[in-house]
Amino acid sequence: MIRDSVLLLADRVPLNHWDAKYLREAANGGEGVIQASGDRPHPLLLTTALGLKPGHGPGHKPHRPPPVTLLDSALAQAGELPLLLQRQVPATRLHGADLAGYFKSSLHNKGRHGGHHHGWPHPEPNTPAVTLNEYGEGRTVFLAFDWLAEMTASDPTGDEPGAMTALMEQALAHTAPSIQEPVAGEPLPVRLTVENTGAALAMTVSLAWDNGAELLDAVPAMGSDNQWHFDLAAGESRVLRAWIGSGKDDEHVQVEAVFEGQDASGNSVTASEQLTLSLDDSEASLVQVYRDVGTAYWQRPWDIALKKALMELGAAKHALHHGKRDKALRFALKATSSLAASHHSEASVLRLELDRAIRGIRP
Repeated sequence: MIRDSVLLLADRVPLNHWDAKYLREAANGGEGVIQASGDRPHPLLLTTALGLKPGHGPGHKPHRPPPVTLLDSALAQAGELPLLLQRQVPATRLHGADLAGYFKSSLHNKGRHGGHHHGWPHPEPNTPAVTLNEYGEGRTVFLAFDWLAEMTASDPTGDEPGAMTALMEQALAHTAPSIQEPVAGEPLPVRLTVENTGAALAMTVSLAWDNGAELLDAVPAMGSDNQWHFDLAAGESRVLRAWIGSGKDDEHVQVEAVFEGQDASGNSVTASEQLTLSLDDSEASLVQVYRDVGTAYWQRPWDIALKKALMELGAAKHALHHGKRDKALRFALKATSSLAASHHSEASVLRLELDRAIRGIRP
């Protein structure tokens, strides 16, 4: 799994319990999670990371596409975001998240006599449409509409990016994780920022690495020569991202980026940067977490949640030692919930340590 913001679009295949718990811990450990499917967050584990609670009733389908009233936030300036599709509006309530946009209450479906549908409590004054949340070390964003469908309806050719594109770009930027220690056997993220302080340039940026692994992905796409080619106007900056494979036995990977630019007069400029990545060993990390939790339990033997976490980590360690990665992952994820319930002063730190180990366990 690429270490970056996780974007959940149309909910054609619902998340199962374990995937939701994995995403919850990904957010807790510093990754970004964005749900933009237009469905109620499910399972509840994911709702927790989004800082939401289920609303009253299943939601409603308005008589016409409802606009979103945006508030000033890290995602957008105050204004109105029109929607084109008449879809179900999921019912959610804030539970720690910050409101960044809402559906006005006047858009709720009304019954035969002008009141709300019978059988459900009176809905919230304004239904959350866009929310932001800080969860553990990470950030999450919730969009209460099918972003991909709305994007396709508003710009079917992809040639005229507008408000929908801008909103998603800001959501991805807002939830982009801080630099994390890479894990052996996982994709290694590389992020380059190219800023032009002079005249316009025709740029070539080359990327090389020394572990012999393949390039897994790049944004924007690279050529077969592992190079980006683009024009960079005066004062413009560009972010380039790549993900490189790594092996379980890799301890260090050296990455080199070479920047070459040429202006309209033929003048050239060249620069290079080198980065050495030190990789964690996921199995060794799990063993260390087990030891650290054991130490914490010795300090607080009446903490039942801590005892449960220790037992689950022991089972995870045993399963991983015998190559049963799926089983090890489930026991480790169980242990995160136990640590979350513990009252030990270091429980949250231990949970973060376990989140780092979990990154390398997933098959």
